[in-house]
Amino acid sequence: MEEYANKELFSRSLLLDGPSLPEKLSFRPLQRNDWSQEFNTLLNSLSEETFELSKQDFEERFDLMQSASPQCYFIVVIENTITKEIIACGTVFIEYKFLKSASKAAHIEDVVVAKSYRGKNLGKLLIEMLSRIARSKKCYKIVLDCKEHNVEFYKKCNFNVTGVEMKQYI
Repeated sequence: MEEYANKELFSRSLLLDGPSLPEKLSFRPLQRNDWSQEFNTLLNSLSEETFELSKQDFEERFDLMQSASPQCYFIVVIENTITKEIIACGTVFIEYKFLKSASKAAHIEDVVVAKSYRGKNLGKLLIEMLSRIARSKKCYKIVLDCKEHNVEFYKKCNFNVTGVEMKQYI
């Protein structure tokens, strides 16, 4: 594990004893050298607009997230161990609160599985891994926002509809 030191967003130890993936796939933390056009395309499938993420911007954001203290950003990828392709990713970040005696809440964001890998239960396994990280960080709840057409999927992952999402783009 030492060979990955400072190249990964967080310690791989958080991923031990997680859910099992199909053969030739594995969970791992996002790495500083993960920027690629394919990764950019995977992320862009989450949005109706296309955004370019330069290698420099990726590395600067990675460094910022990695240096956060206390550690609060956890981006997990699923990698094809043969091709080294990132075929899915998701983020859980920890919000430190004053509410509930200075508790912590987790937010799951940016969950995406490459189209060619959908329907193989990978999204559910990724949510399970992100939720596991939230529990290990002793969060009292996990929050996520999703498009209406994804509600049934997240219900299968043990999430409940509890409110209305509001946005203001600035």
